[in-house]
Amino acid sequence: MFRVLCLFTVLHGFLAMETESRPVTKVVNLLKDMQSNLEKEAKDDEDTYEKMQCWCKSNGDEKAKSIEEAQNHVKALAARVDELTATSSRLTSEITHTEDEVSSNEKALESAETLRSKQLTEFAADEKDLTQSATSVNKALDVIGTNQSSFLQTSKGRLANALTQLKSVLSKHERLLSKAQRSKVESLLNPKLKSQFLQTSRETPGGVAGVLSGLKDSFEVQLSDLKKQEAEDKKAHEGLVKAKTEEIQASKKQLEAKKEQKASADLEKEQSKQDIKDTTAALEADGAVSTEVKEKCAVMDTDYDKRSKLRSEEQAAVSKTIEVLTADEAHDVFGKTFSFLQVS
Repeated sequence: MFRVLCLFTVLHGFLAMETESRPVTKVVNLLKDMQSNLEKEAKDDEDTYEKMQCWCKSNGDEKAKSIEEAQNHVKALAARVDELTATSSRLTSEITHTEDEVSSNEKALESAETLRSKQLTEFAADEKDLTQSATSVNKALDVIGTNQSSFLQTSKGRLANALTQLKSVLSKHERLLSKAQRSKVESLLNPKLKSQFLQTSRETPGGVAGVLSGLKDSFEVQLSDLKKQEAEDKKAHEGLVKAKTEEIQASKKQLEAKKEQKASADLEKEQSKQDIKDTTAALEADGAVSTEVKEKCAVMDTDYDKRSKLRSEEQAAVSKTIEVLTADEAHDVFGKTFSFLQVS
């Protein structure tokens, strides 16, 4: 509107100087020039505004998308951290349990070795005892023979040695003989009962020789059973050692794998926490930029609306003025006005 008022002021000067030509024509031409300038300004302003709108949309949409992606990323990372925390806790418990299993199996293996060592010691002692006892009884049988004459013909040294060994055997294995059997053997070992021995020894099945022969058989049976038991103990021990060794090796392998898994989970957890920290910082920066873009674009929209409104009013005023000035009635009015101005 200001430019329109300025135009009318200029027109007044032209009317004062130009008396022979039609003043309205010059005024209309000036208005048309103004109209063209206003249209060009509107077009340029619109082009600039469209570019700014494109910039606002691009930056606004990109930032909005970036913010949304960052927020989703932080949520996913937080969920992953919780998952890794649970995984690490579970693995810690499993590692402790597996370590306890390894320790328990190693102790069981040590106990088995201790037991086996005791079994071998006892077996060696029992085998030696039974073997020696059977040998001593066998020697006594050789000395005693099956009749009186063979017994009486035995040398005193050999007889004394055999009876000494037999006495030692009987002191250890007395439980294997009945009372009657012990009485018969003692008749041989006690010199005072020698005559009784000579009488009873005629009855071989029920005599001392028969008792000693049965005792020898008992020793041989016990020795055979002892060896069988030793074979069973050895087999059982070897099976236990193999099983426990395999369990320990498998547990240690699992333990190593679980420790690696826990280390990996803990590392990823720390990396995720750092990622959350970095993403949150970037998110805050993007949020600040997004807010700034929105504020700038809002101001731009407001200013453009104001300019467009003002320009529209100016264009409407200029168009209206041209319309009025180019009407037939305007010629008479301007002519009278011009004449009035000259007279004045």
